[in-house]
Amino acid sequence: MRTVQRQCSSTTNLPRRENPQSDGDYTSLKGRNKSTFFTYIDKHAAIQFRQVHEKNEFGDSKAAIKPFIIDLESTNGTIVNDEAIPPARYYELKLGDVIKFGESAREYVLLSEDAA
Repeated sequence: MRTVQRQCSSTTNLPRRENPQSDGDYTSLKGRNKSTFFTYIDKHAAIQFRQVHEKNEFGDSKAAIKPFIIDLESTNGTIVNDEAIPPARYYELKLGDVIKFGESAREYVLLSEDAA
């Protein structure tokens, strides 16, 4: 296991790909705490869905679930929209973002649930 320090000064243990409970290259952590719902893990990066609170122009606060990606200090890095993201730091994803892992030619696009 590897431990990643989050900005809120708590730690999260992330299983590596050799975890016997993993399904191929992906592992699903179904743990739940105050702000994290699910984390999906690849051998290069983890995508985490967190509940965050946003304020509108009137100062009203509402909860939203947003995806974040973290590069697990992989050799060739993680690329979002043709730019390498910093390793071991959470990076917020937006709809339509294109994600690549290392030197792979495969691209993954973040879509909404409504996309068909």
